[in-house]
Amino acid sequence: MRGEKKTEDTRKGDTWYFSERQYGVFRRSFRMPKDADGSKVDAHMKDGVLQITISKLAAKETGSVRKVEIRKS
Repeated sequence: MRGEKKTEDTRKGDTWYFSERQYGVFRRSFRMPKDADGSKVDAHMKDGVLQITISKLAAKETGSVRKVEIRKS
């Protein structure tokens, strides 16, 4: 998951002016448990909340890498 965070703050006084801008990019990742079924992963985002549903394997072989598409609601 990737995202951006932007903030801007501006304040004025009689004899001064303050302006500050911040910008940052972030990326999050995690490792799935070894008993996770990589072919049965669902991820969607709604109102800024990411929900990931991962099914467990039924005693199968583990260890494959898979990218999961995140749907926006």
